[in-house]
Amino acid sequence: MMVMGITSLRRYAVCAAATFILTNVLFAESSFVTNIIDNDGDVGRFCSIAVDSNQNPVIAYRSDSNNCIKFATIKDTNYAIEIVPDTEHSGYGLSLAVDSSGEFGISHSDYRSLMFSFKTSWFDWQTTVADHSSGLSALAFSENDVPHIAYDARIGIKHATYDRQTNSWATQPDRKSVVEGKSVDLGG
Repeated sequence: MMVMGITSLRRYAVCAAATFILTNVLFAESSFVTNIIDNDGDVGRFCSIAVDSNQNPVIAYRSDSNNCIKFATIKDTNYAIEIVPDTEHSGYGLSLAVDSSGEFGISHSDYRSLMFSFKTSWFDWQTTVADHSSGLSALAFSENDVPHIAYDARIGIKHATYDRQTNSWATQPDRKSVVEGKSVDLGG
């Protein structure tokens, strides 16, 4: 356990107070602008937001009314909304990310499989199965635009990444793991 001295505690208190004052100054003069993006039925569960290469927000979310994922992008001053194909019964625990070239990716689950949907400038949405276990997910792209997904796989947290050499998903830990010196099938 670390014990702060009086001098360290005072510095910490001054730093915290300065941060609080600066934050209040930055946001006190402005107010947040809210917009309704989609109110067509029961929408908005598991929403995730990212910013595209033009600094515009892009939003992915589950539509319970349509039983799929919807994707919203800014067009002029309104949002253009599209249904992501091949996501029927999916969209649970979704996470949206934009890679360095401005392409979109969404990790999501149908409670049976972890899936990855992506859209590029040269083709429309594509969906692949990353793993046959699923749960809430978080998506990020590496510097070379390889997708990485962390997810709750009912046995703990797993990591899936796309292997370009084999054109397949690699997960860790894999289905077999060593527990107390014995190889155990983890399922999935």
